[in-house]
Amino acid sequence: MTFAPSIRTRAEALDLPDGELRHDRALEESLVELLERLRPRTIYHPPVDEMHPDHAAFGAAFLAALARCAASDAAAFAYEIWVPVVATHVIDVSASWAQKRRAIECHRSQLVYNDYLRAAEGLSAYRSIFLPGAAHVEAYARNWSSEAAVERQDVAGN
Repeated sequence: MTFAPSIRTRAEALDLPDGELRHDRALEESLVELLERLRPRTIYHPPVDEMHPDHAAFGAAFLAALARCAASDAAAFAYEIWVPVVATHVIDVSASWAQKRRAIECHRSQLVYNDYLRAAEGLSAYRSIFLPGAAHVEAYARNWSSEAAVERQDVAGN
């Protein structure tokens, strides 16, 4: 397990429909275009086995787009939302936990059905087993298949 540093971040808003997202060719194409335009070195994405259908659809479309995108040699990491990942990297987020808590509290529609805040706090406390002394830790799963897809394209001459 290693620390996943974040030097600069950039968020892109894709204006996708809430509750209706599907993994289709149009979503994949928009993600390929985004990857080729931005050429990121590190990408964080929802896992394909995520419980929320929008998150799962986006995660699957993202990985398909990454495999198709010869321009990207980015390291891809799945992050935890509703489903824990098999952690390959962890980050101590104790110093920014209050800010994350406020961000979670903004998602009122999600908090109506579940005590997601309590669950997130519990998971981050559990993840602290990997970094003794940390109060809150986030886990990420490196998507090794993204690198394998790039290697396959290189070998195939594409």
